Amino acid sequence: MRKGKLFVISAPSGCGKTTVVNRVLSMDDKITRSISMTTRCRRGYEVNGEDYFFVTREVFKQYVTDGKMLEYAVVFDQLYGTPMDYIKDQMDKGVDVICSIDWQGGYQIHTIIPDAVLILLLPPSLEELYRRLSCRASDSVDEVNKRIKQAKHEIVKSSESGYLAGYVVVNDTLDDAVHQVLNILYVERSNRWHKIRLREYLNSCF
Repeated sequence: MRKGKLFVISAPSGCGKTTVVNRVLSMDDKITRSISMTTRCRRGYEVNGEDYFFVTREVFKQYVTDGKMLEYAVVFDQLYGTPMDYIKDQMDKGVDVICSIDWQGGYQIHTIIPDAVLILLLPPSLEELYRRLSCRASDSVDEVNKRIKQAKHEIVKSSESGYLAGYVVVNDTLDDAVHQVLNILYVERSNRWHKIRLREYLNSCF
């Protein structure tokens, strides 16, 4: 059985990462979403094992101690991370997994799973990102400016960390961005198939 592949998509806030990932998942039945683990309380509409794995701090810390967490971070005093066992189980079944995460988490994952495919989603410009963030009714002007500053930091750091060795998708229009990601999935699957065929051929000859 072919083994699944891990795709890591990262983007600054406001670039449409969640929307792109949701659209890709709805259009490609060979890939599933990575499920994060968290210590925060479950909200009423959330389902354990679908939205998040909700655990105690003790359980989370044990995962970290046992080396079972691909990456983790503290956000507003709560722990969030990517458990290795869920992704490994899916990949062992031949299912591709897409992980939506910040650049730091993506880089941490890539150091543990070097053949994970890194995809950096970017806005067409910082001016357009500012416009999109400003359209959010929930964000104040100060919050928008903070997010723009953070976006600049993330773009620079992601380029330094090796993200540009993967793929870059500019989210100018949603449809184009989604189709670019789908094309990346296709190319990576095709490359993997050709490598397997070549290995089989060489084994049969030698």
